[in-house]
Order: sequence, then C-alpha cells, then structure tokens
Amino acid sequence: SPDLMFFKNRDSTDVWQSFNSCRGPGKQVSPHVNTAETSDAAEVTDLNTDGFDIGVSGVLNTLNNDQIAYCWKAGGEPTADNSGGITPTSGSKMLNGAASIVNHATADMYPIRQSVNSTHYFSCTYFQSNSASGGTIPHGLGVIPDCMWIKNLATSNQWQFWHKDLTATSDYHMLLSTDGAEVNDTNSWPDAPTSTLVSLGSHDSNGGSNSAYYMLYAWKSKASFSKMDTYTGNAGTNAITTGFRPRLLIIKNMDAGNVWYMYDAFTNGNAADSLGVPLENAAAYTADSARNIALNATNFTMSGANGLVNATGKKYLYMAFA
Repeated sequence: SPDLMFFKNRDSTDVWQSFNSCRGPGKQVSPHVNTAETSDAAEVTDLNTDGFDIGVSGVLNTLNNDQIAYCWKAGGEPTADNSGGITPTSGSKMLNGAASIVNHATADMYPIRQSVNSTHYFSCTYFQSNSASGGTIPHGLGVIPDCMWIKNLATSNQWQFWHKDLTATSDYHMLLSTDGAEVNDTNSWPDAPTSTLVSLGSHDSNGGSNSAYYMLYAWKSKASFSKMDTYTGNAGTNAITTGFRPRLLIIKNMDAGNVWYMYDAFTNGNAADSLGVPLENAAAYTADSARNIALNATNFTMSGANGLVNATGKKYLYMAFA
C-alpha cells in the first residue's frame, strides 16, 4: 500500500488532499493551505496491498472528473503506537515492509509511528513534540536526507520545506503554501540533519509547539529512482540531467515569488507535458507553452522563459521521481 498520497482533481479547483499510512485512512491535511488535520470517512477509506479505496467524497470522487494521485512507498502501514521510546513497540515502526523493533537512534523525541523505506530513501514519521524548544527526532533513513517536509497537524501553521541546497543547511526553509523565497529563521531546522537525526527548532511549524502532533517526511536521492537538486534558469533550451525519466517533477524558484509547480508523465500521456499544476493553491491543470517541460529518458528540458521554471539566472529547487 502507499504510505503518502497527494490527490488533486485535475478538472476543478477542489483542494489538494494528502493522506499517509501513519495516520491511516480518513485523516487528511491539505498541503496548499495552513489548516489542521481533519477526519472524513468518505475520502480514503482503506489502504490495500496494491493501492487504496476511496469513498463518496466530492473532492476525490467527483463524477466524470479526472483525478490524479501521487503516491510514495515507505515501509508499510504501522499497526500500533510506540510506547517504548527508543525501543519501538512492535508494529509502530515499519521498515521495508516488515515490523522492526530495532532501537531508534538516541534522540530528544521518538516516533509514535514511523514507516521507512531504506532502499529507496523515503520515510514518514508521526510524532508528538515534547518541548517548546524543539529537539531531535530519528528519521530512519540511515543516510543524510536531501529534502524534508514537516506539518503541525493540530494548528493552522504552514508546511515547512527543507532542501540540502538552500543557502545554508540550517536556519533556512521555504513554505509549501506560499510563493515566497527561502526564509532565514534561526527557529527552524537549527542544525543540519545527520544520517540518523533531524534537528527541529522552536517555531510552532517546525516542532516547537509542546505536546502538538507532527508529520515529518524525509527523502534522499536514489540513483535511477529519485533526485533532489537545483538548476539555474537560462530562458532558453535547458536540459537538466536526472539519470531517469521523471514521472513526477516538483519545481520552485528560490529567488522570487513564483508558485510551486508540479508536472507528471501521466496527465498528457507524452513527453512534452505542458499541463503543470500549482501545488500551493487549488487551481485546475492548465496548458501554457511558455512553461513546457519535456520529460525525457534521462532528463527534463525547458524551452521557454517562464519565470516559474526557467528565468535567466534564477535558481530553482526540484524533486524528481521515476
């Protein structure tokens, strides 16, 4: 079953919806707005070995509307909460498809539930903060993450985004729900991540809301499977090597107020896919030749000068998945 799912109605302005296996079916939070987690039994109703079931939700199951689901596989769906601290309760930590009771790395906080894919480097961690000052939490990958997202589930705090190629690997972040540039903030990501731990700060969005519950997602680039990196725009033909054909691509201009944009190899069914969609709002998929991106066998290629993806001299972050 998938461990993280992002849903979007491609034909309408229905909101983005995200679900994960640590919280289970029916618990969702929207990545483009600053809302708390909500419960709705009519949305994702079950996680199966080969997919998921959806109910009668008007957002995920609108009659005659095209929908898309982007899904990531971590370690499988946890079945229990961790009450053992450093030693995970059986079923609370899933590692590569099996329950693991191997000790977590020593940290200030420990996962309530965690799902880890240490082969393709993706983990989902559900935890409760125990300090207004933040602290460390195990991510489970065994390697230093390249990219992380975190969301305070209880409040209207924003999703925070960390990437290895921000100006510095500590004290900098971006926000998924705005078009702003990177932010220098000593209260968020106070130290660079290690191969075992993530350091969280005192900001309420970053782990510093004592007793609040959070979801943390961590990725590391994997050859032939995923890549988190940067490129510089040139307003012309610009081929960015990934080593595989991207089937999902997320791009953000670091230097200017441009929206997050997502492209996929499914919407148009061909390589020259111009139907991107903004991640930070609920807009429908639209075509725009100025931001065409060709999803090729070993790269993605821009051919226009649109500021969302290829303005001269601008630096862009991206996440690409095969």
